Amino acid sequence: MTHQVADKLKYNGSVYSINEDLLEKYFIEFPEKIPEFEVISSALWKGYLAEYEIIEDQLLIKKLKVMASGELKMRSVLQDVFPKNKKMDWFSGLIRIDDFKGDFGIETEEAIFEFLEIFKGRLIQKRVFDYRQLQDFKKAQLEHLLVSEDVASVYELWHKIHVSDKYYKEMDLKAINKDIADNIMYYTEKVYV
Repeated sequence: MTHQVADKLKYNGSVYSINEDLLEKYFIEFPEKIPEFEVISSALWKGYLAEYEIIEDQLLIKKLKVMASGELKMRSVLQDVFPKNKKMDWFSGLIRIDDFKGDFGIETEEAIFEFLEIFKGRLIQKRVFDYRQLQDFKKAQLEHLLVSEDVASVYELWHKIHVSDKYYKEMDLKAINKDIADNIMYYTEKVYV
């Protein structure tokens, strides 16, 4: 797998490379907002790069660029996609910022895991886990999610993500729940524990 160019997040005077695509769920909900790009790179499959910043506990999108033709330069599309509101009040979830995540977000037992908890575009808190604490957190998150009123919207999101993949279409509820469990940090929008 080709290493992907990472988006950036500025927080408390530091700049973090983030592996998660914070805009993915937004573009699933509003596909007409997906920026058009002229060039595809194996290092940038999603077609765009974003830069974010947390200012006064608000998550903002500061830059959004696509690859342009010609000399493979980047072209800003921020005003096209977000013409008015740069506050990401539609985003809720956990953003991993630790130095242990590597290129692919691997969870090793010797790592310390740092996440920013965001709810409706507002920084709630920074959470820090060791490996065992993270596994316990993920298990508790899944258990709470599956009995919450939010589970229907997570199933809906899961189906939207996998709508065109035949393999996923044939999965039963047990297999879907396993996939959600394996990716609970992605599907977590509300922190229950």
